[in-house]
Amino acid sequence: MDLSLLRSDPIQFLLNMCYYLPCILLSLSAHEAAHAYAALKMGDESQRYRGRISLNPLDHVEPVGFLALLLTGFGWAKPVQVNMYNFRDSRKGMAITAIAGPLANFLLMIAAVILGGLCDLAIFKLGEGFAVTVLSVLSNFFFYLALLNVGLGLFNLIPIPPLDGSRVLGLILPDRIYYKVMQYERYGFLVLIGLLFIGNYIPRLDIIGNWLYVARSFVLNGAYDIVYGFLNLFV
Repeated sequence: MDLSLLRSDPIQFLLNMCYYLPCILLSLSAHEAAHAYAALKMGDESQRYRGRISLNPLDHVEPVGFLALLLTGFGWAKPVQVNMYNFRDSRKGMAITAIAGPLANFLLMIAAVILGGLCDLAIFKLGEGFAVTVLSVLSNFFFYLALLNVGLGLFNLIPIPPLDGSRVLGLILPDRIYYKVMQYERYGFLVLIGLLFIGNYIPRLDIIGNWLYVARSFVLNGAYDIVYGFLNLFV
């Protein structure tokens, strides 16, 4: 969120917030609910009564993490508590539970791109009027939703604990290497914060930010090209 707009153009800042807030709440809720649902399907029956298989933002939002996300672009939700000993295969269960969150974000991104494209197609067909105004608002909302979800999904796939990507390594690395890496799990958050801090002040060393920018542009532009290429058949 561009906080500089709060001083230079407060009206635009408020308009952006009207898009940004519901997008964040929906995206975080879908991400965490997907974790809980995947854990349940992998054998962790405790998810039935933890109340996390829900799209209600109140079940997932952590106030400090949510505020940090609004102010800095980096934040967190309430982590889904998983009992890995309930899984039939603990490593596989943890990996699938982990990847379910980013997968939910990518599915939301695809849905947002399709719905945004349909809005734009309707705008083109209608030309003008109140309906066009409403559709324009919806199109902007779906763009924000797609942009946020592709970023959230890609960021969480970074293989640094406690991000989901570190658990996905369980499906890729041999046991000996995986358990060796996970011995240093408690230092992962410090490494992540350090990389983000350095990248914020030294753009050339912004490893995470630069990777996310390239990957997000590639995925999002590809999705829009495919969807709009298909919709152009109906113009």
